[in-house]
Amino acid sequence: AVGPQELDLVDGESAQDRYSVGDHIDGLFVWLVDHETRSLALSVKRNAPGYAEALQRRAVGEVVSGTITAVGDGLLTDVDGLVGRVAPDELDLADGESAQDRYSVGDHIDGLFVWQVNHETRSFALSVKRNAPGYLEALEAIARGDEIDGVVALANTWGVWLSAAGVVGWIPARELALDDGKSPRTQYATGDKVTARVWLIDHTARDIVLSVRRLAADFTERPITIGAEINVTVRGTTPGDVRLPVRVLAADSSVLIPPHELSLSTGIPRAFEDGEEIRVVVIELDDEDRPARLSHRRVLDRWLAEVRRLSPGVLIPNARVMPLAALSDAALRVGAAAVDLGPIIGFIPEDELDRDSGRDLMTYNGNETYSVVYDSFDRERGIATVSHERFEERWRELAAGFEVGAEVDGELRDADGGTALLDLGSGLLAQMPARELPDSDPPGKAARDRIGEPFPLRITAIDRDSQTIYVEPRDQWVESLIGEPESETLEFKEVLRGDPSADDAKEMTRQAMRTINAFLNTEGGRLIIGVHDKTREVVGLEGDPGLDAGTIEKKIDQATQILETNLANLEPRDLLRDDLDDLVAPDIPSVRGGTLLVIECKRGPDAGVNLVIKGKPEFWVREGSSKKQLRTQSEIRDHLRTRQQRAATADDVAPDD
Repeated sequence: AVGPQELDLVDGESAQDRYSVGDHIDGLFVWLVDHETRSLALSVKRNAPGYAEALQRRAVGEVVSGTITAVGDGLLTDVDGLVGRVAPDELDLADGESAQDRYSVGDHIDGLFVWQVNHETRSFALSVKRNAPGYLEALEAIARGDEIDGVVALANTWGVWLSAAGVVGWIPARELALDDGKSPRTQYATGDKVTARVWLIDHTARDIVLSVRRLAADFTERPITIGAEINVTVRGTTPGDVRLPVRVLAADSSVLIPPHELSLSTGIPRAFEDGEEIRVVVIELDDEDRPARLSHRRVLDRWLAEVRRLSPGVLIPNARVMPLAALSDAALRVGAAAVDLGPIIGFIPEDELDRDSGRDLMTYNGNETYSVVYDSFDRERGIATVSHERFEERWRELAAGFEVGAEVDGELRDADGGTALLDLGSGLLAQMPARELPDSDPPGKAARDRIGEPFPLRITAIDRDSQTIYVEPRDQWVESLIGEPESETLEFKEVLRGDPSADDAKEMTRQAMRTINAFLNTEGGRLIIGVHDKTREVVGLEGDPGLDAGTIEKKIDQATQILETNLANLEPRDLLRDDLDDLVAPDIPSVRGGTLLVIECKRGPDAGVNLVIKGKPEFWVREGSSKKQLRTQSEIRDHLRTRQQRAATADDVAPDD
């Protein structure tokens, strides 16, 4: 459903003026999923151009005015085009008075206090009560440690909201004394009386945070120390963007976690729900030994690995410029532009910036990115220095060690926006479509959960002008070949060795050697062993009954030894024996969970090659998608003459023909 207040209509226009039954409508923003009624709440307005940007300019603590767009248990309002909600318990009504008694759609309403901005649902929570006369005085009269009584206004998964001592109070779920297996929603009901202890007064949101469990006689709380990992409760904002700070409640403190401490820039920025409990580490205490600075990303599994990656000369492409609000006072005194390196902050010298001063850039253009080279880290100040000017020089220096076709190993760094970025070493990134990442083990693992995983790759292109390297999975070319039909240059065989209990267990190997001989005597080709020629099912060396049981490594060793032994049965027909080692090259790729033996054959010598089986020479050639044995010298001479003429004709063709 799209409520009337969620439409983006011009003055005087109705829904019927713009919409008709059967119309197709795009751009519907989902702001609520209700599993109880199995329905979605949608909005046109919240997806309108500029809406999300306008919401970012709103902050907790503001007092705004708006127009009422709907009256129910509470109010919906339009505040400069933004959707705001006043919950029933946030109204300042007399006993027995309802919202409908006092308010009507279209009324202008002043003094709306912003106590929460929700960027996930693109709305903000407003309050009449928190800005009413006498409210601040009532809040000031309350002290930490007070024991007060309250009446429940709302209970949900995250905790209990109540009216207490004339102000709004909140008991996080972890501060309740819940019966085993019960949630706040089932244990508490509207109107219930609750006694709790004040353990935090949040003057920004103008409410108090209460605790039931702290009333227990045996309750003790360990002192907080720098480096301690603690659980905290998200409060006051739900960012859909990593650049927005998060207020948390922890150990008698209400602290803003700065944007750069929320997640790693090389990973996927995550959103937090109001009331969600997250793990953080304390990195600074105030004068009363309460947490003053917290970090969420420093407890992430990959944080320490990211720190260890940062050594002199490492590239950090597209590091995001950080806003001033996200920096500490010590960082602000550096006088250069701060960029997010992932685990720590780096600073670009002001004379290396493309434009503006560092402070101006961080004030007005927090979305700017710079590619930098990591230089050093000042442990005393906790500040890293980086260089923007030397990035291109360092990139070319690292890229000089790679060429198209090279087989490399890369570590997944990012897989956002459909493109996978892989680190080839020292921050030199290569890219490929994320859909080409090989299947995970176990299958179905999300790309973002595979960051740090190594992948075998093959370089397909290097664009030194745009400083871009393109790769594909090392065995992607085999996957492509499996989808092609057999031809003069391609053949599939299920196994290299036949069933050892069969009368002629070596016949499968002989057939493979005859195919290799045919490729050498024609135009070359590839023999892929481990794939069924009809169904294209990947059997792999694992399913070859003629190879000894054991690990796949043992099967690979045995298969390559069988091939090497049988290649000795190829004999060139001219007196000067050519080196056949360069004409037949085996490879061991893995696709679809199977290990294949791929034998690539080049065009053999002009005089042709015989295959000696049981002391008798055989001469095989390709005809279409099959092989054929030539039994007379006349047939062999005619074939070789035709092959030479075809090669000469191909050499004489001009490039533009």
